[in-house]
Amino acid sequence: MNIKLVAIDMDGTLLNDYGEVSDATIEALKAAQRKNVEIVISTGRVLKSALYFAEKLGLKSYTIASNGAIIADRDLNIIYNSPIDNQTIKTVVEVAEQENIYFHFYNENTYFSNKYISEIDKYYNSSKERLKGQNINFELFDDIDEIINRKDLNIYKFLFIDDDLNKLNKVRDRLREIEGVNISKSGFNNIELTRSDVSKGQALQYVSNLLGIDRSEIMSIGDNDNDISMLEKAGISVAMGNAERAIKEIADFVTKTNNEDGVAYAFRKFILE
Repeated sequence: MNIKLVAIDMDGTLLNDYGEVSDATIEALKAAQRKNVEIVISTGRVLKSALYFAEKLGLKSYTIASNGAIIADRDLNIIYNSPIDNQTIKTVVEVAEQENIYFHFYNENTYFSNKYISEIDKYYNSSKERLKGQNINFELFDDIDEIINRKDLNIYKFLFIDDDLNKLNKVRDRLREIEGVNISKSGFNNIELTRSDVSKGQALQYVSNLLGIDRSEIMSIGDNDNDISMLEKAGISVAMGNAERAIKEIADFVTKTNNEDGVAYAFRKFILE
């Protein structure tokens, strides 16, 4: 099989549990690029974080962020976006506040919340030497109208976090009642919300059409629910060894975990050897 494009999730996939890309994985990415394979980061993260890693890894392709709500080209120009409308934003915030659950939402380079949690800030702005430089902005607000009344502000994704799974399930059920949204997750203790027309799979289809690459020439690698749509758009779908059971069940191949260079292992199997 001649793989010409690889779409790779970040957290739990490209990144290990320390939030870093291993040397073995970096070498695999470089080797694949020498074979003219397009390496496309496809993440739920804010665009600025995705572009930071793409640049740090020397990836010269398209970048998919916020679960497919925004796509940047090789020159860092935004070529596609699908923001959430203001009324939906207000409705979602109302649900979150009623249920007393932590949430934040993104535009291209800033996340907004009505509560500051240092662990969340550190997640994006790590002091580790290999992760310095993301500099994701953070803004607190008291009233959601402070945010949505700004001109030219696009909100692409909400993230809700709580270790109380009963609360999380209740919030998920309420969010599913809102018209025009897509609900997914990227970890056991979170919920992600975008517009209903947004998914990593839809974004991958958009990019592959631009490049003239057929589905049979695509490999996708992921670990969680928000990766399902892009796995379904690939000729070879790869689940990480640490992936959710449902992801492993639909994948063509299960590689090693993100702490065992699972991405590099999949590259060697399907591209490099």
